[in-house]
This record gives sequence, structure tokens and C-alpha cells, in this order.
Amino acid sequence: RERAPKRLLAPPGSAFLTVLYLLRLAECIYPADTGVARLRREGGMDKGVASAVRRFPAWSLEICRLALADAGFRSLCDDFGDAEDALTRWRQIPAADGDVRTTEYATLVEELADEIAGIVLLRREAHADGT
Repeated sequence: RERAPKRLLAPPGSAFLTVLYLLRLAECIYPADTGVARLRREGGMDKGVASAVRRFPAWSLEICRLALADAGFRSLCDDFGDAEDALTRWRQIPAADGDVRTTEYATLVEELADEIAGIVLLRREAHADGT
């Protein structure tokens, strides 16, 4: 018996909803892939991956593909999202300690962003080389 295709919505503007759209698209392309369904059920991936997509919107598809395939990359994205959240909180604290923490978290966010970018670029180069 043939399954009816799932209805897809057009990709919305927000990074979080774009990630959800790409996950739904992956389920349609790879309906037997239980990894996609498992990731959606776990729910922990969406926020971190959305943070990475928000930072690198031109690479959204590569980021989502890597997140689906690599638990280490998902963890890196989660760390990136957590660091961004912490940076936002520390920026709201006026005390001197807030300034120190803001600097620390800003540095961490940039380092994690650089690491995400490096992984995506390596993946793109490997894909271009056919490996």
C-alpha cells in the first residue's frame, strides 16, 4: 500500500520554524529513517540547531543534515545555543561581574560559532570533492 505524502508548508521566516520544516522535509524524503523521528521526539536538538541556523542562515540545510547525522555536531549546536542564552542573560546584569561574564560568554559564543562554521565548511568541501 502506498503512503500518501505528508503535506509540507513553505519554509517560514524564523530559524526555529525553518529547522522544523527541514526536519519534516527529511521525514518525507526518508520516511523509513527512524533517526529523524527519534530526533523530533527527543526535542533537544531543535533549539540548538535553530541557534546555529540563525547564526548561519545560508547554511541551514547543511547544518540540519549534519545535526541529523552526527550526535557530536548536535551537541555542539546545543552548547552554542546555551552559550547564546547565557550571553543574553549576562548582558542584562549591570554589575561589574556581569561585564566580566558577558565578555567570557561573548568569547565562548564566537569560538563555538567558529567551530560550527569549520565543520560545515569541511563538509561542504568534502561534498564538492565527492567524498
